[in-house]
Amino acid sequence: ASTLKRQLPNIITSIRMLMVVAFAALLEATPSGPNGPDAAALLAAAGLFVVAALSAAPDGPPARRWNVISRFGRIMDPLADKLLVLTAFMYLASPLFEVDGMMLSRVAPWMVAVILGRELAVTSLRGMLEADGVDASASIAGKLKMVLQSICIPGVLVLVATTDTGQATPAGIAIATLVWGTVFATAASAWPYIRAAARHARAA
Repeated sequence: ASTLKRQLPNIITSIRMLMVVAFAALLEATPSGPNGPDAAALLAAAGLFVVAALSAAPDGPPARRWNVISRFGRIMDPLADKLLVLTAFMYLASPLFEVDGMMLSRVAPWMVAVILGRELAVTSLRGMLEADGVDASASIAGKLKMVLQSICIPGVLVLVATTDTGQATPAGIAIATLVWGTVFATAASAWPYIRAAARHARAA
C-alpha cells in the first residue's frame, strides 16, 4: 500500500499526459464537412478535455498529504496542464474550425502565440526566482486563468458542435466572449511574475 501511495500521483500524471495525446489524436482525426467539424467528435473531445482537466485535482492533495511529492510530479503535472491547453488552442485556431473564411471557434493564430508566450515567460521567470530562493508559487491570477481555460475550451467545442455559431448568433457572441476573455486573463496572469522578477532585480 505504501508503494502505491508513493506512485499514485505520478501514475495519475502519466495518465494525464496520455490523455493529452489522445485529445490531440481525436481532433487530428476529426472529419470536417461544409458546416464544420463532426459534432460527435467535438463532443467526445470536449468530454476528454474535461476528464483530463479534472484529473489534475486528485493528483496534488494526495501527494502533499502522504508527503510523496516527487520531482517528476512537480515538473510533469504543470507541463500536462500547459500541453493540454496549448494543444486545444492550436486545434481551435486550425483550418478544422474554418468554414467559408470564418473561424467557428473565434480563435486566431496570434491568440495561440499570446498563450504560448505567457507560458514560456512565466516558466522562465519562476525558474529564475526559485533558483534565487524567491517564492514563485502559482498566483491567484494563474489559478483563475486555468479555470477560465478549462471552461472556455470545452465550452467552445460544445457550442460549435451543437449550435449555429454564425457571426451575430448568440452562440457566436458567447464563443467570442469566452475566447477573448480567456486570452486576456491568460496574458494578464503573467503580471504578478513580471512584477516579482522586477522587484527581485531591483533588490539584487
